Parts: sequence; C-alpha cells; structure tokens
Amino acid sequence: MAVKRVRRKKTKTTKQKKNQETASPLLNGIIVGLTLVILVFLYSIIQKQQPVPRETDLAATSLDNIPSAVLSYQEKMKEEVNLRVEVLNGCGVSGLAARTKLLLTRKGVDVISTGNAPHHNYQRTQIYIHGDNFEKAEKIKEMMGITTDPLVDEYSSDVPCDMTIILGHDYTELSIF
Repeated sequence: MAVKRVRRKKTKTTKQKKNQETASPLLNGIIVGLTLVILVFLYSIIQKQQPVPRETDLAATSLDNIPSAVLSYQEKMKEEVNLRVEVLNGCGVSGLAARTKLLLTRKGVDVISTGNAPHHNYQRTQIYIHGDNFEKAEKIKEMMGITTDPLVDEYSSDVPCDMTIILGHDYTELSIF
C-alpha cells in the first residue's frame, strides 16, 4: 500500500505570518528613522531657545569698540560739565553708587570713585563741596534733582575731586533715576 502524502494548502494565516515577518524589519526601520528625525528636530529647537551667553555691556565696552563720534561727544560733555565727583551710598541699597556713577557719566560728569558712606542712615541726599565750587555744586544739584543745599567740607582740602555726593533714602525722588 502506498502512503499518500497530504500536502497542506497554505492558508491565509500562514501567508499573513510570512508577510508580517518580512514587513516587521521594514516598519521598525521606518519608525527608528522617524524617531531620529523628531529627536534632531527637538534638539535644534531647544538649542535655539537657550540664551547665548554674552558679556555685559559694561565689561565688553572698550575704547576700540566705541565709535569716535561717541567718544568725542563724551569728551565734549566732560569739558562742558567739568565736574569730578565721588559718589557714596548712604542708604544701603546694593549697587546704588555704581548705578549712579553710570547715570552721571552719561551726563558728562567724571565720577572718580564710588563706595559706601560711613553709615547708611542718610535720610536726604547730600552734596559736600571740597573747596569753593558753588557753581559746580548747583549744576550737579540741578542735574540730579537734589533738594538739599550743598554743604562745605572744610576738612578735606586735598581731596582729588570737586565734591562728594552721599545718596540718602530719598534717592528714588531724584530726577536722575
């Protein structure tokens, strides 16, 4: 007796399995590729949104970077105003003397030094004149909007500036701010 071999017909399920096996690596490759594209895209967006570190304007400023017209204007302002002052913080607000120096320098005043006053209990901003520079004191008083009258400092004849400005707790009322 002869044994008949029965051949099974391929059913749809075996064909589907074979197609799934061949399609699976292709789909996986497409998914991985698209994932990489999305990650690169997100990375570029994040990099664009991060601020670029820059030097501060004050630190980056050098005479080479400033146009000569600006320098000549500042020199002209210094000649017109012709004031050499010292600015002291008499109210304890951090950085106030340095900020005032910047504002006064923009107006042509030569601020030779800044620092803290002997104490921080000055209620009103004071101008101490070194010598007999009453006209200059009136000029700075008007420029800053100081309401108190200048005081004569009789004890320091060898100070290298025309006057000392001590900023008090009324600094917010001054017109320079």
